Amino acid sequence: MQVLIGCDGGTNSVVASYLGLPPVRTIPRPVLRGFTSYPNGHPFENEFLRLRVGDFFVGRLTITDNLVHFFVTMPAPYAGTRAAQPAASRPRSGIQQRTDL
Repeated sequence: MQVLIGCDGGTNSVVASYLGLPPVRTIPRPVLRGFTSYPNGHPFENEFLRLRVGDFFVGRLTITDNLVHFFVTMPAPYAGTRAAQPAASRPRSGIQQRTDL
């Protein structure tokens, strides 16, 4: 038996290459992800949930009895829109500027 212990990611993953996995495919969709803490526990089942609402996907994954990971994916912006500009050239949002969250 062989065991590979490693943690790396990205396009040029050494582990994925060693395992013979195909190259990573990217999906050009903006994603909002985060964690929500429920100090008194959450009501959700221990499951991965993903729903499609029009061009959006929303979902959640329970991590512990008090922590839930959530995500929202949005359609890719059209090339001529402000949202399609590289992130470095756009103003940072109020959420990104908050450091006490």
